[in-house]
Amino acid sequence: MRFTWKGLLLAPSLIPALFSGALVGLGMLGSPPNPYSLLAFVILFVAGCFVSYSAMIFLFLPALFVVSRCRRMSWVGVWLLGAVLGLLMFVPVTAMEWKGSGPDSGPPVDPFIAFLIRFGVDPLTLVYPFAGLVTAAVYWRLGAPRGAAPTASKA
Repeated sequence: MRFTWKGLLLAPSLIPALFSGALVGLGMLGSPPNPYSLLAFVILFVAGCFVSYSAMIFLFLPALFVVSRCRRMSWVGVWLLGAVLGLLMFVPVTAMEWKGSGPDSGPPVDPFIAFLIRFGVDPLTLVYPFAGLVTAAVYWRLGAPRGAAPTASKA
């Protein structure tokens, strides 16, 4: 699969934008207009982009390069790779949460494995593979030549 700057710049920002908009929108339900809702959106968006772009640059693109050298990539393979790597991003994000999980955001009380298992059964964990799949799908679509349907190609 070929590399595309447009895909690198645009694909990782879709899920943080949707997620931030949904959280800010849910926070505004049933309450008077908040003058800080735009600030909340920007803060959530920047934090989400940090995770999303890190995963794209340091996990997805290198893995896609290695896998595409070994076998021909189809849209299914790229989407599955994105979903698996999205699920793997749950571990470092949970590790950051664990570091501040102690009393008064101090050192953690629980061991990391127990904390990981407790947070792993949360339904919100499904956001990670979904976000990886959507990011990979958008990158795949933006990597297709203009005017052509995205087909499997050797990098």
